[in-house]
Amino acid sequence: MAKQVLVAGASGFVGSRLTEALESEGYSVLAMTRHPDTYSGAGKPIFGDVNEPASLRSALADADAAYYLVHSLARQDFVEKDAEAAKSFGKAAADAGLERLIYLGGLGREGADLSAHLRSRREVEHLLGEGGVPVTVLRAAIIIGHGGISWEITRQLVAHLPAMVVPRWATTRTQPIALADVTRYLLGVLEPETARGRVFEIGGPDVLTYAEMMRRVAEVHYHRSLYMVVVPLLTPRLSSYWLSLVTDVDTATARNLVDSMSNEVVVTDNSITEIVSGVPMGYDEAVREAFRQRAAARAEVVNVSPMSRLIRRATGVVRPVLIDKVERDHRQSDTAFLRRRIVVAITLAVGATLLGLSFSVRQGDPAFYPLTFGLAATWTLGSLLSGPLHLGHILLGGTLRRPIITSIGVGLLLAALFVLGALVIRTIPTLAEFRRRRARLRPTGKSVDHLHDHRWSMALLRNCSFVAHCSPPLAYGIQC
Repeated sequence: MAKQVLVAGASGFVGSRLTEALESEGYSVLAMTRHPDTYSGAGKPIFGDVNEPASLRSALADADAAYYLVHSLARQDFVEKDAEAAKSFGKAAADAGLERLIYLGGLGREGADLSAHLRSRREVEHLLGEGGVPVTVLRAAIIIGHGGISWEITRQLVAHLPAMVVPRWATTRTQPIALADVTRYLLGVLEPETARGRVFEIGGPDVLTYAEMMRRVAEVHYHRSLYMVVVPLLTPRLSSYWLSLVTDVDTATARNLVDSMSNEVVVTDNSITEIVSGVPMGYDEAVREAFRQRAAARAEVVNVSPMSRLIRRATGVVRPVLIDKVERDHRQSDTAFLRRRIVVAITLAVGATLLGLSFSVRQGDPAFYPLTFGLAATWTLGSLLSGPLHLGHILLGGTLRRPIITSIGVGLLLAALFVLGALVIRTIPTLAEFRRRRARLRPTGKSVDHLHDHRWSMALLRNCSFVAHCSPPLAYGIQC
């Protein structure tokens, strides 16, 4: 009997629930993590990195069995990285004398034209066992639970879009399973000798297409219909860009998942029922449970933005619900955050320059329209590239997606600062001349007399409007 169990990926979506379940069953849990000093989940944190073989030997030294719940889906080279990691982990497990390894892989028919993601999962199954330790494999499709990437794509698409044009993969069949059932199966194959070294397929009772899954979420949680039009024109690459704009999943992860969505992932072998008893949760109930998990997680998060703290100290009466920063729906890759910050910085710099120049243009100057439309294009393109599009919107029904008041406040404050800067430039002859030469504008004569003319006022209103409406996603990039 395994007394001490190591969980690789203990801080992840499935691992964090599994460690709790193992502890509740009386097992001594070693939670392997790269950051044991900040780990706050169940089990004893222990340092281990699948990319550092030496750390695996020490982490596995006292374990009797281990769960392997690690993948590198957010990387472009995830196939090679996952293969190297599986080899290292399997060898270290053999050296430590473990009784068995348990791995959570992906469904998909053998011999089918599997995606790179699903082929990689199959390869990991074999590489883990090359060291000689028996590997028990559970293969699953989409796992329904708060924090899972595939589930988050489903939930966010439904939450943010009242209707959508979907690619052909939306008609592919899949067999989703509730997170609670995945945890139950993982726990159930730990001890039985008949489960040792075998491959099992697990799934919920409902076989649905991805389109049907999204429609059911709309009906069960949002109490509305979801209109869809299937088109064959969206390639996996275009689909991944679309998902990264509408959801907060980065492009690399979205691309790898979309590639797999063309493969039918349905249970064809129910032998798991011989080992683990119990009836799996239906899809509708799994959806309700995922939203309950999300509500509980959001209630525990207290994450106030710097602007929120400043306003609170200044007034002491601002309601937190209007300005508090809400948590991210799941962990994004460092690459995605870096890209967003770079886009935000460039957009702010270019937008500030164009806005200041457009406020300085005299009535009738031909530069007025290029500057105004250039500013509009800059903010719009910056908003799209810094994505997702939905950030900044408040959804009805009690769900605060993003504190739009803070973001609009940031936009209007920036607009006010740009106006002030333009006025200061006009009052200083040297700066006014420099500005005129750089923008190739005619001398304006008086410095501020034209502030009241119609076209300048229209430019002010138009530019403030662009800033106010485009600032939410950009302000998100600054605050996150």
